[in-house]
Amino acid sequence: MREIASGEQRSIAFDVTESMQAAFGGRCMHAVLSTWVLVHHLEWAARLVLEPALEDGEEGVGAGVDLRHVRPASIGSRVTVTARAVRQQAALLVCEVCAFCGGQQIAKGRVFQAVLPRERWDALRAAGPLAASGEE
Repeated sequence: MREIASGEQRSIAFDVTESMQAAFGGRCMHAVLSTWVLVHHLEWAARLVLEPALEDGEEGVGAGVDLRHVRPASIGSRVTVTARAVRQQAALLVCEVCAFCGGQQIAKGRVFQAVLPRERWDALRAAGPLAASGEE
């Protein structure tokens, strides 16, 4: 992985749709942006920070998310998420992430990404999930 300048950042803006609302088992809990959809967009922004630093034969994979979702975003509102590189060591990139809607911060946290040789990643994927082999 090539060096990423501390403070390097990427942003994504999106409109909250009904398909993004908080729902479990097909039942809507709240007609607002769900945390899991918000995490998806924050991870995407962090991936955009990482991609230019990946070298041939490397793959970046999600290694963790630490997020506080502090305010709702209503259906139809516009949300902007930003990821900013704050730490890079060996094969790990840490990005601080935040989300804003209507000028107010709705979430903040960190996204962790690991960089692996593509052969290692391919081997891990080929091995399949542990649950598929009966292990817990």
